[in-house]
Amino acid sequence: MLTPGRSSRGGCTVRASGQRRPCPAAVGVRRHAGAGGGWPGSGWRGWQRCAEHGEPLAVVMADVDHFKQFNDNHDHQAGDQQLRRVAGVLAAEVSGVDELAARYGGEEFVLILPGIDRAAAMQRAERVRRQAEAAMAAAGLPGSISLGVAVTVPAAGGDPALLVRCADQALYRAKHGGRNRVECAGRDDLAVLAQAGVIAAETVARPPQPTLSSAP
Repeated sequence: MLTPGRSSRGGCTVRASGQRRPCPAAVGVRRHAGAGGGWPGSGWRGWQRCAEHGEPLAVVMADVDHFKQFNDNHDHQAGDQQLRRVAGVLAAEVSGVDELAARYGGEEFVLILPGIDRAAAMQRAERVRRQAEAAMAAAGLPGSISLGVAVTVPAAGGDPALLVRCADQALYRAKHGGRNRVECAGRDDLAVLAQAGVIAAETVARPPQPTLSSAP
């Protein structure tokens, strides 16, 4: 899992600044060294814009479920192809010059969505979950992804790596809640950001939106 201030474990941009780029699944990945530690460098512009205009910013962390087991049961080449399918779904999801999809290393990916509120972020994360599951099934290699969402209005000078941590904690809950689901960071998670000066304290008072899940 990510921790504040840790640089990304090597990732390649799926789409940034409005341009699509290929995302090699296992080799030739590009390391992000953003101004926010674990924050991909090309996502910094969106953070600054949202801070200046008081707009929300959403981070979605995605992780392929049971990926080690998948590699053990098939092979690493099949695993690489599975990661490419997930990357393709993420690439198709983003739009606009400041939205970003990136690989964070291993089987973990991130979406940075400036100007997107909590409800819209949850809807988009759920759409990514469904489409990734469908893409894997269509290839004859069924699988799923779990996702964690964190949304806030950034504070000028705040550390965006802490928002990544909130999304990562939500992802952790999705994993332990049964996988193949979406979880959203709650009020307690955001309180940590408020104490750190990353977001305005009054934003914590907003009640969290219901969790979306594929579970019955």
